[in-house]
Formats: sequence, structure tokens, C-alpha cells
Amino acid sequence: MAKPSGVQGRTVGNGVLTLWYDAYVHGDDIRAALGREPERDSRLTAAVHWVAESLRQKGWGPARLELRGFGPVDIDSGGDTVEADALELVLTASGRHDPAALGLGGDVNVYSR
Repeated sequence: MAKPSGVQGRTVGNGVLTLWYDAYVHGDDIRAALGREPERDSRLTAAVHWVAESLRQKGWGPARLELRGFGPVDIDSGGDTVEADALELVLTASGRHDPAALGLGGDVNVYSR
């Protein structure tokens, strides 16, 4: 899965995770609009891994993510520990929730430069 993809700077594995991440967060947007509860399944797991890799690629961290309902994820080694719910971290890193609620800055948004 580490093979290069047709998109510069992306691997095939990252492309697959991107698809799962997009499907999950946009599905969650729809569920939220309909007043439904979030789903916590393998798509959330893929979204967490995509967010962590995206944060690593943009130079965020080092940090240890202690995610309730998920477990630890390291972004490089060392750094601060961020304790959060896995879904909350994904929604924060995707710009859907305020990062201050997790004690983080705006640089945790994977879409910010």
C-alpha cells in the first residue's frame, strides 16, 4: 500500500484511507443534519489514521493522541499528549469543531496551511 499513486505525494494506501475518511465525515455531516447519532465503526478507524497521517505530513506534532474508544496514536515520537474522543478529534481536525475545546490551536486543522 506504500506504492505511489497517480496523485503526487500520495500512496495507494493513503488514497484508500482518503476515500474512507471522506465517506465517513460526509456521512457524519448527513447524520448530524438528520439528528442521528454518529456511527463508530471501521470507517472511524480509517478516518483517525488518515487524520494522523495528514497531520504528520503537514508537520504538526510530535504528539501522542490518546483517543477514547480507539487507543493511542503517535505522530512522530515525543511531544504533548492529546486526550480526546476519537470522533471528536476527527471532527476537530477536519474543521467541523473548535480546536480550543480540545486545548488545541487552529493548526490542527488538516486543511489549514
